[in-house]
Order: sequence, then C-alpha cells, then structure tokens
Amino acid sequence: HEDELVRGVLLKAPWTFYSVNFVAPALPPPDFENRLMPGHRRLRPLFQQLHDAWRAEAAPVRELRVQSLLLQILSELTTLPERSGRLDPVTRLWWEIETECRRDLSRPFSLHSLSQMTRRSPATIARSCQEAVGVPPMKRLKHVRLSLARGLVLQSELTISEIAARVGYARIHELSRDYHRHFGHAPSADR
Repeated sequence: HEDELVRGVLLKAPWTFYSVNFVAPALPPPDFENRLMPGHRRLRPLFQQLHDAWRAEAAPVRELRVQSLLLQILSELTTLPERSGRLDPVTRLWWEIETECRRDLSRPFSLHSLSQMTRRSPATIARSCQEAVGVPPMKRLKHVRLSLARGLVLQSELTISEIAARVGYARIHELSRDYHRHFGHAPSADR
C-alpha cells in the first residue's frame, strides 16, 4: 500500500529496471536487502509477459493472467541465489528500525522512543536514517505513514478517521493537513 524509495548503482548499460506493485496484506514484504537486486535471466521474460498481459488482455482474463505471472515472479525471487552485496551496519540499523516501526504505525514515535527501542543514541539513529534514505528519521516515518494512508485511501473502504488512527494520527485534520502538503490535495480528493 505504499511507495518505496529505490536506489541502485548502474554498472553498465544498457539496463532495464523492473518494478511491480501489488496488494497482498498477508504477504510479508521481502527483506530490505532483497528489494533491489541484479536481474536474473529467468525473470526478464516473466516481467515482459506481465507487462504485455497488463496492456493487452481484457478483464477478467487480464486479472487472472497478471496474478499468475506475478506469482511466478514471486516464486522465482524466493529461489534466486543470495545477493553477494550486503548492507553496511549503519544502513542496516535504519532498515531494522523502520521494519519494527512499520509493524504498528498507529504507535507514536519520537527520536527518543526509537533510541530506547534500539538502545542506540539519537545521533546514531539520525545518521543511520540519513545514510539509508537521505532524510531525518521523523521525516522518513511521516513519509511512510502518509504513503500507507494514501494506499488505504485508494484501496480500502476505511473511513478517513479510521485511516488516520491506523497510521498514527490522533486527529483527522492533522492527517488531512500533512496529506495535502505531501500529495498536493486532501485525502477526500484521492478517494
């Protein structure tokens, strides 16, 4: 239900970047180290078929074909060899913190509470977040909350008040204000 920052290093041209978004609330997200990986020959035709099916097929055949191909891609991703590159400890710390925070975004977070949770200093946490995603921790968590809120606005039947509570906003007007600043319009406009 959310956008995700993706960074990589282009080692040689030509290159193709494949990305797929889907809704699967019961499926845990892949480990952050495995969200961006070098391509594998088995994946390229599957992504191409997925793209072609999405553009060419008519509903409901399209939905069935797309789901089938998506499952094949997910199956292939779980059987690929491990990546040789690993996250450095500073970056890894932030992804571990963010993973824990994402488990319950309705909780309030502060730099102090993150520090207590990890037994690391606020400066270490701030440095880790800056290194991993390029923004301070509280700004990153706000982006995560707003991205989830937008997904819920677009994909769920929850009321805006229920969405606000689920993503950690005590008051609906605070969510609406931040949502408008971030996306350029109110949640009701997306709905």
